[in-house]
Amino acid sequence: PVNKSAYLFATAGIADAATAGPAQFQIMAAVMCAGMVPPLALALATVVRPGLFTEPERENGKAAWLLGASFISEGAIPFAAVDPFRVIPSMMAGGALSGALIMAFGVELRAPHGGIFVFFAMNNWVLFLVALVAGTVLSAVLVVAAKQVHRSRDAVATYNLLSWDELNTLVGVDRRGAGIDDLDCGPASARNAFVTVDPRADGALPPLNLLLEQA
Repeated sequence: PVNKSAYLFATAGIADAATAGPAQFQIMAAVMCAGMVPPLALALATVVRPGLFTEPERENGKAAWLLGASFISEGAIPFAAVDPFRVIPSMMAGGALSGALIMAFGVELRAPHGGIFVFFAMNNWVLFLVALVAGTVLSAVLVVAAKQVHRSRDAVATYNLLSWDELNTLVGVDRRGAGIDDLDCGPASARNAFVTVDPRADGALPPLNLLLEQA
C-alpha cells in the first residue's frame, strides 16, 4: 500500500498538463526508479548468493529481472512474503537511495509507467540508470547480509538441538570429525560448512565450531 500511494501521488501530479512542471516530473521519475529497485535487487541477490535462497526463490529471481526492468514491483512479493523482516527494510533502503539520487540529479519523467522502455520520456536516462544501479546494489548487499546473519544463527541453533545420532544422520559426521558438504538450516542452505569436534568417551555431543562459507 505504501508504494501504491506514492505511485498514485506521482501520476496525479503529471496527469494535468496545465499544472505539471519539473517538480512533478522528477517525483514521477523518483517513484519509478525506486519501484524498480526491489525486484532487480532480489534478482541480483539470487545470482550473487544463490545458496541463501530456496529453489523456488531462485526461479522467481529469474523472472524478477524482466519485472523490475518493466517497473513491476510485484516481482519482489514472493521474497517479501517469505522473509519480510529482512527483505522489506533492505528494499526500502535501496529505493530511498534511488529516489534521492533522482531528485538530486534532476531527472524528469513524463510517462506514468514502463521502466526502461520509456527512456525516451526522460530528460536524462543515463543518470536514471546510475540511480537505479546504486539502489539495486545497495538493496542486494543489505538483503544478502541480513540473510547471511540469519543463516549462521539458524545453523548454530540447529546444532545445539542435535544428538550424535541425529548429527550423523543429518550430515554424515563421525566422532573423529568430518567435512559437511551441505547443511540445511531453515529456509536457506549453509554450503561448505566444516566442523571440528572434540570426541568424548561418554558419547555426549561436544562443542562444535561451524565455519560457514558460501560456495
